[in-house]
Amino acid sequence: MKKPIYITTAIIFLLLNLCLTQVYSQARTSTSLGYDVNLPLHSGYKFGYGFNWQTNIKVSNKVAISPVLGYDRINSDGGIIYSNDGYGHYRYRDNIDLFYLGLGAKYYFDKQFFARAGAMIYIGGGNEDLVTGGIGGTAAVGYDWTIDKRSTFELTLRTDIINFKTNHREVGAIAGLGIAYKFNFRKLKE
Repeated sequence: MKKPIYITTAIIFLLLNLCLTQVYSQARTSTSLGYDVNLPLHSGYKFGYGFNWQTNIKVSNKVAISPVLGYDRINSDGGIIYSNDGYGHYRYRDNIDLFYLGLGAKYYFDKQFFARAGAMIYIGGGNEDLVTGGIGGTAAVGYDWTIDKRSTFELTLRTDIINFKTNHREVGAIAGLGIAYKFNFRKLKE
């Protein structure tokens, strides 16, 4: 199906505007350790937590590549899931220990505010079984809170998209609020 010309024109205009706008931004080469609180936006799950290790590789003043390795504990409410096999089988909804490896890009709007988007490969185990796995997506907005010339706290609001295993496959979003201590390899500019 052919896209209307006004959508294509708007996309080209936005991309050119992002490339040509002069904003003082400061992407940094750094490494960070983080903690987050998460809440799946999928019925049957409640608040969980996670940890991650992330690096940022500066590409330009506005862009950084961000590989991440992480773990999220997704807590279930312990509800019963009935199968559709016609025999009345059921199981309890599992807590999920989710491990992921992601690759994304950060775009800095100014010295502190940024947006991040990317893809991740994940695998999650339940009580005694592999519960979920595959390729998902992630998006975040954040703020770098400067502590000194080499250290910042990164505050993020993010969402991840993964498959949850219920009696049928569903796409689930996980919202998260995170904080990370970030060490910058070069001193921050004033």
